[in-house]
Amino acid sequence: MPALQESVQATKPERGDLTLTSDGSEPPCVVHLLMATCEGRSFIAEQLDSLAEQSHRAWTLTVSDDGSKDDTLERVAAFAKRVSQPVRVMAGPEQGATQNFVHLVHRVNWQDPDTAFLPQNTDLFAFVDQDDVWLPHKLARAVRWHQEERRLDPRGLTAPLLYASATQEVDAFLRPQRVKSERLAQPELKLGFGGALTQNVIRGNTMVMNAPLISIYQAIAPHHCVWHDWTAYLVATACGGLVHVDPEVSVLYRQHADNVIGSQRGLLAQWTRLRHIPSLRYRAWMDTNLAATEDMAPYLTPASRALRDRFQQIRALKSPIERMRQGFKCGLWRQSPGEQAAFLLGLGLGWV
Repeated sequence: MPALQESVQATKPERGDLTLTSDGSEPPCVVHLLMATCEGRSFIAEQLDSLAEQSHRAWTLTVSDDGSKDDTLERVAAFAKRVSQPVRVMAGPEQGATQNFVHLVHRVNWQDPDTAFLPQNTDLFAFVDQDDVWLPHKLARAVRWHQEERRLDPRGLTAPLLYASATQEVDAFLRPQRVKSERLAQPELKLGFGGALTQNVIRGNTMVMNAPLISIYQAIAPHHCVWHDWTAYLVATACGGLVHVDPEVSVLYRQHADNVIGSQRGLLAQWTRLRHIPSLRYRAWMDTNLAATEDMAPYLTPASRALRDRFQQIRALKSPIERMRQGFKCGLWRQSPGEQAAFLLGLGLGWV
């Protein structure tokens, strides 16, 4: 494998018309799977098996490993020998799961063949958690949606598009915990930049993203990412893109003792989220998200830029009551009434 550069310059890919095969059909769409691993031996074999069983066969796998001391990499190597698709392994930054995924994003380059990826502009990218199991149709449904968007709307080659789906929560032994457990399955979920600034509701383990999204993502400094999937959701909504939530379950989302982030459903999960507000951890997240919007400023839509600026102005107001009043009508939201009330109260108290 060629030596990787220590850093990869964020390069915006050139756009053009979709290249067709001789019979006028679209060529197979390659999906680059970005897997972050660390001490993954307990469950990674089942996840790798599920990748091999995808009905959409045109994929590559790149693993960024954060210094595993178990046999994670041996299991990946064995997998690479039994599949025909390309499998690459690289050393991760050893700064946690989010930075490991961000590291993978920054290894994508449309010009330099010595980097981890040299994709086509019509290729897609998907985050892969080491402990889940993908259902066989996951990639096929995502690819079908992206291809249809490109046919129907020229933005499919220029704007950031993000596909996500519902998940089925399972325990460590893959026994179902809930039916369509992910909050993405809820039809009332409200998506948009006004929500993306304040709350992450799209799970990275279901995401399949296009090249424009990855290109803009690379403009964001790694330390300006709270969570790798939250940043992808921000890019799609802030920069004139589109987020599609497929109600069909595509991922068995394993809940176990070592989850970096567990289930986000139920009163306990909601309470856990709300506890971040008075601790000022949430305020730090808002600082980070706003810094990310500064990094991608050239790509923001006028409406997104106006909302971002308004949020910054509201946070700087001296009056707590005025901060709450302005926050109520400025176009920012969280998904539940309780979370929205906590957000506005935190804004007034200086916790947001």
